[in-house]
Amino acid sequence: MIKINSKLKKALIQIALVVVVLAGGVKLAKKLVTSKKPPARKEIKQLAPLLTASIVHAEDIQITIKGYGTVKPKAEVKVIPQVSGKVIACHPNFVNGGFFKAGQALITIESDDYRFAVEAAQAAVARDQVRLDTELAEAVVAKQEWADINPDKEPTSPLVLREPQIKDAKAQLQASNAKLATAELNLKRTVISMPFDGRIAEETGDIGQYLMAGQSVATVYSTESVEIVVPLEDHELQW
Repeated sequence: MIKINSKLKKALIQIALVVVVLAGGVKLAKKLVTSKKPPARKEIKQLAPLLTASIVHAEDIQITIKGYGTVKPKAEVKVIPQVSGKVIACHPNFVNGGFFKAGQALITIESDDYRFAVEAAQAAVARDQVRLDTELAEAVVAKQEWADINPDKEPTSPLVLREPQIKDAKAQLQASNAKLATAELNLKRTVISMPFDGRIAEETGDIGQYLMAGQSVATVYSTESVEIVVPLEDHELQW
């Protein structure tokens, strides 16, 4: 009986020691947890690049780009006479590379035939004008004679007052005036000039040569406007 009590007492002591150790460990752990300080909080600053803001406005600016090109005439013109005839005069500068002024006579074609045509057309106009005046005068006389014979009656036919003759005379005069205008225009065309200042690129006419209407005698270009073709790099085209 004594042995059993001794063993029981020893077991109880061991259990008590375990409980004490566990209780002490729990108490120590609890104390450590409660006494532990939280980690210090530190604010992290965002490092952003410094920028300067400005208000911008669109505007037109002039960009200078250097380049080299060949000067070429903007357009070349063929010199073509509108009338036929023999060349009797050429301007001293009517040579390859020669310069000329606007309205300056470059080539002069013999004008005798065209001057005679103008004189003939003028005579035809004068003749037809006389005919019309005569018909109008005769119409006045015819109207008066009809009124004397038939005071209360209108003419029954336009022939009485010579209306068809007057109409024909007017048409003939109009045609003669048109022929005169054409003759005068052809006379002016015997002098060939250009309406701009320019330079002769090529000429094929000369004094004594017979020119046909529609035949090219020179190639000219204006010196008032030229174009220059300048090649550019791709990076120069961004503007």
